[in-house]
Amino acid sequence: MSDPRNLSNWMRFLPDNWSTTKFTFPGTHNSHATDANYDDTNFPGVKDWTICQAMSIPEQLHCGVRFIDLRVGNDTSYRMRHGKAQLKNTLKDVLAWINDFLKQEKTETVLVSVKWDHDGVGEPHSMDGEIYHLWDGYGWYRKNDWPALGEVRGKAILLRRFWDQGVAKAPLNGVDLYPIYGQSWKGSPGAWSQNGDGKATDLKPSDVWDTVWKQINRASESNINDNWQHFTWLSHTGTIVGLSPATPWFYAQDLNSHLLEYLNDDGHHEDPANHRYGCIVTDFFHWAMGAEMVSRNWASQVHNPNTWHVMAKNDPFLTMDSPRGDKVQFSLTKRAVLKVSVNGQEIWRSGYDWSEESDNHMLAFEADGNLCLWRNDPHGPADKGGRSLHWNTETRKGWDTRLRFLAGPPYILVDFTISHGDVLWWPNK
Repeated sequence: MSDPRNLSNWMRFLPDNWSTTKFTFPGTHNSHATDANYDDTNFPGVKDWTICQAMSIPEQLHCGVRFIDLRVGNDTSYRMRHGKAQLKNTLKDVLAWINDFLKQEKTETVLVSVKWDHDGVGEPHSMDGEIYHLWDGYGWYRKNDWPALGEVRGKAILLRRFWDQGVAKAPLNGVDLYPIYGQSWKGSPGAWSQNGDGKATDLKPSDVWDTVWKQINRASESNINDNWQHFTWLSHTGTIVGLSPATPWFYAQDLNSHLLEYLNDDGHHEDPANHRYGCIVTDFFHWAMGAEMVSRNWASQVHNPNTWHVMAKNDPFLTMDSPRGDKVQFSLTKRAVLKVSVNGQEIWRSGYDWSEESDNHMLAFEADGNLCLWRNDPHGPADKGGRSLHWNTETRKGWDTRLRFLAGPPYILVDFTISHGDVLWWPNK
């Protein structure tokens, strides 16, 4: 049985001749800064400001992430860091994990940013040459431009956030992100834009979100053939009076929820032939975010049968055919546990179990594509068979649901309570 949460090779359905600036894809900020990688020898009190992710880098890649942000320090061992805090492992270790992934998934590419990030300690003069040597050892890409996907399948693309000692190395010194702290954009070669200049701190979540949606819209509305990489950063930290401690987790809870609401809005499913959102970089990335972002690379259609169906005990209430012929089946137990099956294989079930039983529940996708549950009610409307609305999107008692069929690859995307991450990504291999 295929893994319904496997986004390891989603790029295989994208054309070779597309520039790597034409996609919508997830990235992670301080990708290695997890609780498991935190070094307990650090100065007390910095941990909450250090941790930025819950998943390991291999897990992130499995869930669709294609931009990895690595910070190093200490000395020429290039120990992983986040500012003042030391992390476990070295840059060499982490690049080996990325290489293992790319050897397994030869259709994919990963943008890898490397930054010297050791407060108070200058970077070694030999850093550029040593990083280039590591890159060349894997046969990866380090030109200062944005290649076509076909040129970099199975390879990592170097995004350089460290000083390059010699202009003579150009154009083989990686995409130049060195000025990303202090600038909102840089022109060709390797052109990019971002929200803000990276220096702002102590912003309220609402102020950060204001920069986020403006940058996402800028990416979407710009010419998709502009060969610019548009980065949108949702990461932030600081100290806000009355809201301390303003850690990465404090901001992520608010900003990630806003992002998913934005992406799940039908009005933001733009034609991927003419629109993209670029690289969206988050703290505390999770599965639903990956599926939502990746799905924007293909046109999608919300399924709306607009059919009311009375179910008998434990019988499927609705079966439909996808455009590619998959049988998608929704069934409901008498205690309202919802199950979803594809081609006879159960791929998801809700953990919610109503306390009361009923043999006369009724489920339906309504006109807006949301799934609603109706149940027995002597005072319910006659046109619903004497049933009343038990939950819907507005009451937040059930699933904020969309069933989307993607026009390109043989995937279906089912959004259940999107902010909680119950999303199905079903590849029919």
